[in-house]
Amino acid sequence: MDQANNEIPESTYQIRAAVRTVMSPAVWALTLWQAIMLISLSMLGGNEETGPVTGFPVIFSVLIFGFVYLISGLFRAFSTRTGVVSVLEAFNEGKNYFTPFIWLMLRLLLLFFLVTQILLITTGAQPETIIKEGAKSFALVVSFLSFLFIYWLPLVFSTPDFRLFKTLNVALLVAIGRLKQSFFLAILVLVPALTAWMMPVDIPLTVLVSIASISEIATWIAYVYCIEYLIRDKKRIHTLLGIKLQADDAGNQDQISKDDEKKD
Repeated sequence: MDQANNEIPESTYQIRAAVRTVMSPAVWALTLWQAIMLISLSMLGGNEETGPVTGFPVIFSVLIFGFVYLISGLFRAFSTRTGVVSVLEAFNEGKNYFTPFIWLMLRLLLLFFLVTQILLITTGAQPETIIKEGAKSFALVVSFLSFLFIYWLPLVFSTPDFRLFKTLNVALLVAIGRLKQSFFLAILVLVPALTAWMMPVDIPLTVLVSIASISEIATWIAYVYCIEYLIRDKKRIHTLLGIKLQADDAGNQDQISKDDEKKD
């Protein structure tokens, strides 16, 4: 599909992804929700001396589930639409994809836990020491993994296919095959992470929220860019996943490609 659209420069797709993201009210709603979570964690979570306020675990759990719900709806809405995404559209899409997304993330957390335990056993490191001394470095490692598997969640929701290992494998293959186009994604995902890593631990809450908000917007620009590529190359992606592409889907894919060429 890239060959069919090779007359369209990558910058066009990059600008399009940026415009769709910045102009989508649902993205700003998600960013605001994240800011509320950070502020709540700072003001209500307490510290080692005082501890969290009464009811904080319940409040924060509700915020997390709402955040994940909006993420699932936003991913699917961007995958099924060609324009901006409203809050209502993201909310409606979340109804069908929140539960499978939760199960997918639980399987991922289980995999992460098993890998972590193996590393701790083989290295003999203590979890408390790692958390206390390497929290910022750990966050940077997570950001690098997010960049490496940047196509994963866009692939999951654009197909939609909620198999863990199969989608991770195909997402990695896509990322490796598109190394030449990865500089744009690296800037969006890794630069905010490096900025946060270089900041002192006791930065003001306003600075923390600002960095997190910029990172959220930048990451969603990367996600939208990936989603649009996966849709343009839908036939090959379905082949890699072992999914039979229906005739209607193929027809819609061809029509989307033609519409993009007309617009661009």
